[in-house]
Amino acid sequence: WWLAIQQTRQKGHPILLNEYGHLTETPAANFLIAQDKKLLSPRKTDILNGVSLWFVENLCEELGLMLQEEDMTLARCQEADEALICGTAFGLAPVRSIEGVKLTSPGPIFEQLHRLWSERVGLDLREHVLT
Repeated sequence: WWLAIQQTRQKGHPILLNEYGHLTETPAANFLIAQDKKLLSPRKTDILNGVSLWFVENLCEELGLMLQEEDMTLARCQEADEALICGTAFGLAPVRSIEGVKLTSPGPIFEQLHRLWSERVGLDLREHVLT
């Protein structure tokens, strides 16, 4: 993680790849993309299955959003409608770009999930996440 952070210090936050070239997670968060009104996560065999991801899964059920696991290439993620990260320290945050490719940020799925997340925990972290 230290090496990944050092290499991306000027560009943003690192997302690691597994041995097959699939994106996995960041040092502090799970990584998700939204495409065609569904949320996609790297396979749980490739990531730390954290409580924040579990919480997002539950929120997706409440919202009627499909959350599925798949292998994610860099190109697949750059073609996403939007991307976001989730972690215990901050909740949800939108991803603005991946390797220079700009994404919709914040996007409609982020907005839905963030609103419901804030309701469930009784605190709106929006100004901390989006600044």
